[in-house]
Amino acid sequence: MPVSRRRLRDDSGFTLLEVMTTCLLLAIMLGLAVAPWRAYGEAKAHKDAARELVAVLRNAQVRAVAELATYRVDVTPTTAKAYRITPGTGTAVLKQTSSLTNAKITYSAASFQDSNGATSTSVYFYPKGSASKGSVTVTRAGRAHVYTVSVEGLTARVSYTD
Repeated sequence: MPVSRRRLRDDSGFTLLEVMTTCLLLAIMLGLAVAPWRAYGEAKAHKDAARELVAVLRNAQVRAVAELATYRVDVTPTTAKAYRITPGTGTAVLKQTSSLTNAKITYSAASFQDSNGATSTSVYFYPKGSASKGSVTVTRAGRAHVYTVSVEGLTARVSYTD
């Protein structure tokens, strides 16, 4: 009978040292995984910002042709705003706004050529299917990688490169 009692006492669970060692190993593994996961999230947010800008520009291009109206997209370091220019009056009506939520990501070097030859940070999409030619770069602080969003003048094609 004393043998069975000893066996029960030996199989009663984990020692404190075993539990603490396991917790320490899990904490180290989690610590090693956090930095790459955070970098992945920031890289994804960077690419998503470029895609969102492309979506705003393409939406303005399609609406300009469909509605037979000129659309203007103003690009600032943190936003892209699409306006419908009312024919005849020239009044700008806000149709879409896209704002960057990550403070490390910005729109920079926005340069579009107006019909008079001047450059500005606004791109125009015309009802006939053309646009003001130019590009915008989407940058992330601390990284050399940039996305360039381009608009072709003759076809109003919007694309991005990385």
